[in-house]
Amino acid sequence: MQIGERTVATFHYTLTDATGKVIDSSDGRAPLSYLQGAGNIVPGLEKEMAG
Repeated sequence: MQIGERTVATFHYTLTDATGKVIDSSDGRAPLSYLQGAGNIVPGLEKEMAG
């Protein structure tokens, strides 16, 4: 899947550290929404989401 520029994308996530400990998660909460290409999330994640 590819997410085009200026597209609102919504996803659930789980963020872990190097040992696998959960740092943050959307589990039990609303998913995260962001505007692709606006620089509102971590640059590496945004690049991967673009496909």
